[in-house]
Amino acid sequence: MRFLSILFIFLTLLVPHLHADTLLMKNGDRLTGIVLQKDGKHLSFKTDYGTFNIAWAKVEEISSDNPMIVLHGDGTTEDLRSVQSIDQKDIEWINPAPWRLGDGYQFSGNANLALQLDRGNTDKDEIEVDGKVTARSLYNRFSLWGEKQEHESAGAKTADNWLARAKYDRFLNKRLFVAALGAIDVDDFASLDRRLRAGPQVGYQFYESKPINLSAELGFMRIKEEFQNTPADYYYGSTWLVNFDYYLIEDTLQLYHNQDGLWNVEHSDKYIWKSWTGLRVPLIYGIVGSGEVNFEYDSQPAAGADKTDTTYSVKLGYAW
Repeated sequence: MRFLSILFIFLTLLVPHLHADTLLMKNGDRLTGIVLQKDGKHLSFKTDYGTFNIAWAKVEEISSDNPMIVLHGDGTTEDLRSVQSIDQKDIEWINPAPWRLGDGYQFSGNANLALQLDRGNTDKDEIEVDGKVTARSLYNRFSLWGEKQEHESAGAKTADNWLARAKYDRFLNKRLFVAALGAIDVDDFASLDRRLRAGPQVGYQFYESKPINLSAELGFMRIKEEFQNTPADYYYGSTWLVNFDYYLIEDTLQLYHNQDGLWNVEHSDKYIWKSWTGLRVPLIYGIVGSGEVNFEYDSQPAAGADKTDTTYSVKLGYAW
């Protein structure tokens, strides 16, 4: 019985070391823990002191007790127990999310609320809601997003607008994709009853990872535009979309910038440009705080409406 007790204690002390992975850094340091994932230019590595994102360029060699799934730049995969510096340039992912291997979809999204209620010398209410949902597989991406703004001062509305977008992307290779976009914009205070557009686009995904995302698209649309007390106008237009986000401070402070543009190809002096630019701070349990500037320019607005419209918002939301 005493022998079995000693054997049990020995195995208990030994087991944690049986599944330890080792990182050899280029400066000679050696770290012990568990390799989680290489995402972009960083390697996520779990140790007894926490989980760290380590710059991939500083890693000389990885040795793992368990096989790591390695995804190369040409789309091929390997199960490896060791990765040396000679192999690193061709490695895009280690233990990638299942969708990158062609297995199912990854769902992500966010929902945000900005609310301001003033009572006293000034009665003012401002409500802004926006959200986005994305489903991503190896070759397909479905996106839905929308926004609603309603402002009121002294009992009278000062802003009332909303927009919605639906888009499907089909990836032809790792970066290049074709897309179909449908969109609607409504803005009472710009006298816009509705602007409908739909058509094909072609885009390029420059980056797609947690630290940085960047894509740009160009398209050709059929547009129906209706202003208040004005006959509907039908025309063809060229559109562009830009989506960008980047962690200025790792997992702490994120810069983002999104653009949505429309140019009337039949009348070259008619174009519309919208942008959303801000800083986002992850807080706790998926809750996110952000400060945003929403800018809109219309070169030919309805009679009596301004060409520019700028909104500053502080938002609280949830991301998954």
